[in-house]
Amino acid sequence: MNNQRLGHILLKEGLIEPQQLDFCLSVQKNNGHQKLGQLLCHYNFVNEMAIAKAIAAQVGWPVFEGEYTPDETMVDTFGITFLLEHNVFPLQSASETVFVVSCIDDVATTDVISQRLGHQVIFYVGMEGALRGALEDLLRQHRSAGQPKGEPVVMVEHLSEWFEHCLNQAIGQSASDIHIEPSQKVIEVRRRIDGILNFYQALPLKYLPRLVNIIFHKAEVTISDFGHFHDARFLYPYFNRTVDIRVSHI
Repeated sequence: MNNQRLGHILLKEGLIEPQQLDFCLSVQKNNGHQKLGQLLCHYNFVNEMAIAKAIAAQVGWPVFEGEYTPDETMVDTFGITFLLEHNVFPLQSASETVFVVSCIDDVATTDVISQRLGHQVIFYVGMEGALRGALEDLLRQHRSAGQPKGEPVVMVEHLSEWFEHCLNQAIGQSASDIHIEPSQKVIEVRRRIDGILNFYQALPLKYLPRLVNIIFHKAEVTISDFGHFHDARFLYPYFNRTVDIRVSHI
């Protein structure tokens, strides 16, 4: 994506100030793995819909603002891994083949999709957070398919994947905190979004030791350190960027 072009569109629409654009371009220069649009959103200079509309204006594609209902035929054709790696979502449509993307950096991805199918494909531009959330929901649905009703989807052997899904969802929804709190019967998981702590999920209490080990392993904290450590950190790869995760306990 042409950063100057994206910035120019946002400036022309009066959505950002020149100083804000210069600041984010400077940050990007020293931290090149982050996109300009991500930085502008991170510093609350503009929202994700404005970024999506600016990207769409560059390529002449429509903006998607609807519900993410997957086209299961396309999911089977390309596979969940491809969709996650390239951040594209196949939309269910009665008469067309439709995909939603959040950026146009990877032109090869749209070319691969079109060439693989051999017919016209309609591409929309969606908000990055909403698209990532839809992909994570799709992944969870496919992983949980076939589980007996009433049985927990999170099994102990897949707890590491569940934790990564939890992180992905929290980051995609701009959560500032994840609270993991054991009670007498369950592990209660909450996320703070826009300053409000919301319930996310409850896990069987028996998973607590394994979950603690997973988190400590990522933060490089040993069990012998548990009694006296207060804060630790680890870098978490999230799609095309890295997120600094802080771990603390009470």
